[in-house]
Amino acid sequence: MSVSAQVVEVPGSVAPAAATAAKRALVLAPDRVSPANGADDATALAVLAYRSCARVAATRAADNRGRYLAEAIDSYAASRVLSARQQQILGLYLEGKGDKEIASLCGCSEATVYEHWRRMARKGGGHNKGDSISDFHRFLGTRAQTIDEG
Repeated sequence: MSVSAQVVEVPGSVAPAAATAAKRALVLAPDRVSPANGADDATALAVLAYRSCARVAATRAADNRGRYLAEAIDSYAASRVLSARQQQILGLYLEGKGDKEIASLCGCSEATVYEHWRRMARKGGGHNKGDSISDFHRFLGTRAQTIDEG
């Protein structure tokens, strides 16, 4: 029976004692920790709990990144007076979509997407898509400094 295939709640008394062993076991041989491979039940349960916590943490980090990115795009759009379509194109690009896929998702041609990039760039003092992205990243850097300064 593989430990990774189980979903088990760890009793409160087991988790503190086995957390260090679980972390060590995961680092040394994450695929080999199971009762069948000689790990005691406490360690195996702690490994399950540790993996579950890691999954939850990763999900929360992705949610927080998405929220931060949405807020950053909104702030940037307000400062540069971007249209809703320009915001959408920027958001899709930042999600990793290419111009062809963006055009397909937006229901327009690639030429229209390029025109939106050009207009966004002009609003930020540039000429093309690269200038638009650079301006957005500069804006994020300035925004992060402002937040840090408080």
